[in-house]
Amino acid sequence: MLLPRASGHLPEALLRGSHFPRAIFCDFWRSPLSPANADYAKTQVRAFDSAFWSIGVAYRTLCCRPPPFPNRACAPHHPPSSQIAAWSSTITILVTGSTGTIGSQVVQGLAGQSARVRALVRGDASKIKVPAGVEPVQGDLTDVASMRTALKGVDTLFLLNAVAADETTQALGTLGLAREAGIQRIVYFSTFNSALFDDVPHFASKYLVERVIDAQAVPATVLRPGAFMQNDLMLRDALEAGIYPQPIGGVGVAMVDIRDIADAVVAELLRRERAPHPLPRTTIELVGPDTLTGADIAAIWASVLGKDVRYGGDDLATFESQAAGMMPGWMAHDIRLMLRAFHRFGMIPGKDSRATFEALIGHPLRSYRAFAQEVAANW
Repeated sequence: MLLPRASGHLPEALLRGSHFPRAIFCDFWRSPLSPANADYAKTQVRAFDSAFWSIGVAYRTLCCRPPPFPNRACAPHHPPSSQIAAWSSTITILVTGSTGTIGSQVVQGLAGQSARVRALVRGDASKIKVPAGVEPVQGDLTDVASMRTALKGVDTLFLLNAVAADETTQALGTLGLAREAGIQRIVYFSTFNSALFDDVPHFASKYLVERVIDAQAVPATVLRPGAFMQNDLMLRDALEAGIYPQPIGGVGVAMVDIRDIADAVVAELLRRERAPHPLPRTTIELVGPDTLTGADIAAIWASVLGKDVRYGGDDLATFESQAAGMMPGWMAHDIRLMLRAFHRFGMIPGKDSRATFEALIGHPLRSYRAFAQEVAANW
């Protein structure tokens, strides 16, 4: 049931999630801040903003439609860049999965923006090589004590957990500890079609986490990336033999370059980190510029390699049997179920998904053809 918008009961600025309480501190925004005043302003404004923001979230959840994707360039209430810079120097972003495919690029990107970064690592933190200024911290998403330590002093969290048999426990446990630590700036790495692929374990797990984020009004961005182009790097032998063997079907999948994904994660973490109050819940689909079938991708490789390359077909039983020789059986079956969903639904982006993604990262999306050309040039 939809409740009517109860207009007139709360200020419109509060409904928009803007900085209504900051009027109390207007003098701080009209003149340059000394370091002492900046610290005081940060503390006081955040305290007031958090309280009023929470009321606004609850009200919008019951009575209003979700807010549109926030455009920083159009937001009238962002503080001067000098204040943003001063605040950023006191803020720490914790990156989970920091040594993985996405996480390592996110750490590099944040370090390049002079953000204070804490990188969660499983091994001995003293032996992990990280960019200058990045603080490695040893921890595991299933180790509550280590995560409490890692989350101390953190202002913004990037929550990424790999496909694992216990990934629901990892994600929900870490999300709960983040709330316990008072963290109100979160970017969660989900997956595209998380609700639609309801019988695929790692999709269903991520959708459950999204539902918890919604139910508890967690101020988070949920990123939903499509299938990674770079997963096809392992197919060199088959491609050189003239076969594209990934059974992705004939509906179409909007594969995305992991470098574009990392750019989006960095941009969204910094957007939330630099905002003077927790931002409303947002979902962003991360997809490539083209929606391609298995036959389409085979044709791209044929063009790039200058030889016949055919699509290997949609035999999922054979795929699972072969994959089980390279990974745990549960994971091979999970991927088979994902590919079966590809055959039924594909991964078809929403109307505005690509434009929103490009606006966030500030450059055109990399195409699958460009990826294939780059890869083939290095073979």
